[in-house]
Amino acid sequence: LPALAGRAALVLALAGLTVLPWSLRNTRELGQFVFVSTNGGITPQSFIVGRYATAGQMVAPAMSYGSAGKTPLAYLVYDIALSAIARATLSRVIINDNYVTLGASGASWGRPVTGDLSGYAWVDYRDGTQTTAHPDMLAAFGGAATRPWSADMVGRGVCEAVLRFKYDRERYNSWPTVRFELLGIPLYDPRADTSVGGSGPQRWANPSTWAQTENLVVIIYNIMRGITLEDGSVWGCRTPAEDLPLSSWMAAMNECDRSIALEAGGTEPQFRGGYEIALSSEPQEVINELKKACAAEMAEFGGVWKIRVGPPALPVYFLTDDTIIFTAPEELDQFPGLAATYNGVEASYPEPASLWKSKDAPARYNATWEAEDGGQRLIAGLQFPACPYQSQVQRLMAAAIKDERRHRRHTLTLPPSAAILEPLDTISWTSARNGYVGKVFEVASITDTVMTANQFLTIRECDPSDYDWVPS
Repeated sequence: LPALAGRAALVLALAGLTVLPWSLRNTRELGQFVFVSTNGGITPQSFIVGRYATAGQMVAPAMSYGSAGKTPLAYLVYDIALSAIARATLSRVIINDNYVTLGASGASWGRPVTGDLSGYAWVDYRDGTQTTAHPDMLAAFGGAATRPWSADMVGRGVCEAVLRFKYDRERYNSWPTVRFELLGIPLYDPRADTSVGGSGPQRWANPSTWAQTENLVVIIYNIMRGITLEDGSVWGCRTPAEDLPLSSWMAAMNECDRSIALEAGGTEPQFRGGYEIALSSEPQEVINELKKACAAEMAEFGGVWKIRVGPPALPVYFLTDDTIIFTAPEELDQFPGLAATYNGVEASYPEPASLWKSKDAPARYNATWEAEDGGQRLIAGLQFPACPYQSQVQRLMAAAIKDERRHRRHTLTLPPSAAILEPLDTISWTSARNGYVGKVFEVASITDTVMTANQFLTIRECDPSDYDWVPS
């Protein structure tokens, strides 16, 4: 074994890698270990919005140095990038599948881990505003024969965590695994900008005035406008501000912040969350995940983007059967077929109490609906990767399955007075032939007939009560 270890050390040294004592002492376990942190240069950079967890990207391969007693290379060091945009803040650290508590910052290597790992683990977090290389990395590896750490390795604009571990056979029987819970980068909230009708000091042109947030619509708004990276490039949709009417977006932001009572007492915001956004992701894909976490719908009409969160708004148009242009085609679709019908819902989400691993939320079934569907249990499977809050996931599930049971879809033509309507608006319909009394429908699409100015609509039934929530 010593001879094999020596040959392994030679091969690793030739490959430019540092030999670590735990890799030699735990050979039979290495094949079972999966490194949770990705490798920089292999996978795309990412950044955090809202509250989320990440294993980050290794800035460099793990390195070791120093000695402790008779143990050579006793200190293992990770340098991990957590966000490609600065000013995210560190909330909690997970080491070897346990949340750890950090003590006060010391003279070197940042904050010591307390408890069982006291004296054996340190964490130093830098939020991307640093202007010099990490002093302890320079001291430990500045003179290394391979991969020396130099003064220009600053990591400007990058949130990073430098971790040091002291080898101990009992505490580390494999490579330490780490994960970090962050409150993401500051974002622009127009509600806090007096110059656009809000109230506060934030300004779009001055990112230093922005604030961190878990408000999902604020996050979506910033993606629509575009998020500027450290090198000046922009990730996002680059939508002009005038194409995002603040009357719609501020209302949706406020709906996210609405207080919801909890069974145990107290309240929480109705919709909040977070996400780790890879720079290779398509903005629309990320927006779709964020929309799911706040029951949002977006629509583009004439180049303008509107958003609606949660229950439908109050009706802006009222009609009866006599309002409809009876000479134009009209259709009703109220039976989608079993293949497109659901009477129960199951969902998964990242659970902080389970170290941000995916967890199944309590399923929701309905015996009455199952009987209506021929006694079959038809399950919709949902995933909410942007929502790490169990009670919020339950509210989303309950609203989604109730709304899904609203099957009625109409296509009809209305007179020019309906030209005020836009997608996501709601109408109230009283119909003797359909049995409707003030029934609410949401506009799914609308087409203006050029020659007559009549409005051709597709509408779907909806009900604000679908979003009511009883804490118990």
